[in-house]
Amino acid sequence: FEGMTQYSRDTWVGTISLQKFTKLHQTGVSTYNFETQRDPIFKKYKGTTIKRVNINPKSVAEITNEIVRGTYLYDDVTLNILADGTEDFEFKVTNERFADGKKILTGDIIFKDGCLNLTDGAHRLKGAESALLMVPDLNGNFILVITNFDVNKANDYIRQKDKRNPIDKEYLESKDVTNLNNDIVKNINESSLSDLRGLIVTDEFLLNEGEGVTTFNIMVKTIEQLWSVKTRKDVRVISNYLIDFFNELIGLYPDELKYNI
Repeated sequence: FEGMTQYSRDTWVGTISLQKFTKLHQTGVSTYNFETQRDPIFKKYKGTTIKRVNINPKSVAEITNEIVRGTYLYDDVTLNILADGTEDFEFKVTNERFADGKKILTGDIIFKDGCLNLTDGAHRLKGAESALLMVPDLNGNFILVITNFDVNKANDYIRQKDKRNPIDKEYLESKDVTNLNNDIVKNINESSLSDLRGLIVTDEFLLNEGEGVTTFNIMVKTIEQLWSVKTRKDVRVISNYLIDFFNELIGLYPDELKYNI
């Protein structure tokens, strides 16, 4: 990624052509990560529930037409180099200058290994792909934002990007890392010691299909009513209590659950 200007310790801004942007995804260099993407949708196919990227066809068609007509106002798309300890990339500075007393660094980001995820721009991607099928030699550049965020910070970022295609409110709330009640529900839903593991869902479709027993939002709101969670210690104590509580409840009434645990 050439000509990137460092905006902060973990954020860079530059531009990327339509062709390069689409090629990154088509060749598998950049991928979708549902942990750091907008709310997915779920479809039933041959008895199996499949998670898919939530795409609004109308928005894609509008973007495609505007790009082809030359009326599209190119805005920003975001790629995130997931900060999980496995990422391997380098920011090679090619120019230094000062503006308003601040040093501004410009250079090339050399991505070597790790998870490069499309955090924001799925509709732009699909629109650009369709436009290039119609007119392969189109000229156009998106503003490119490259971040190096962990999952939590990436989720904060997508919550702020809820503009063109609003994200489901319940899904957004489940991604709010500042709400300690979310951490409790997440612990219950992910702990290997919990019989509710994987059964707390953010999508009503999954609940209606019997692939969950309650929603994330219901659990969070209930915990908010019963406890005043103020510290990480509270999160740990209440999480352990509720895991034990639900394990006992499920042990007493296993047949009352729709899902076969």
